[in-house]
Amino acid sequence: MVLIFNEIISIETKDEMLISIGKCKLGCVLIGENAQQYNKFYCLKGYLLGDRSNCFSIGIISEGHGLAPECLVVGSKNVILVGSDKTVYVIDYLEKKISQSIPLDSLFYHFVSIVEFGIVLIVHETGIIAMNSNLKVIWVYSSDIICKHEIDGSLIKLSFFEDKPVELSIFDGTRQNIL
Repeated sequence: MVLIFNEIISIETKDEMLISIGKCKLGCVLIGENAQQYNKFYCLKGYLLGDRSNCFSIGIISEGHGLAPECLVVGSKNVILVGSDKTVYVIDYLEKKISQSIPLDSLFYHFVSIVEFGIVLIVHETGIIAMNSNLKVIWVYSSDIICKHEIDGSLIKLSFFEDKPVELSIFDGTRQNIL
């Protein structure tokens, strides 16, 4: 089953979010229930190709820190990654469950999918986690607060608020050139 996921939509209240995700015929998953504060609510729906009457939904409870949640559908897998607050969730939409939670040291920024190398980068406020196409962590880099990143071939160039910029290999996270 292939689902097409649209944008993450902000919803005013937890009750409205629960009603929205409860309407989906293919099921739903709720993430962020362990948040210390329930400040923002989001909904992400995935539809069967050509059939908007059948959907699977993900309800997201957020503490409201940092950026809005982001999602990434992973290639031929039946999973979607959702980053929110200080966690990335791996959701198996066929099994209708969270198959893995990846805690982050700081606030989630976004995903970078490098399809030609089968690598997904999870960029957060003070570091990067690289995963292979099987969603296994291959390297981790911790740093000062990241203010800019750029993919250049097989390198990721990072700029920081206080530290000097660095270049890392996307394959193993080793430092290449100090800029």
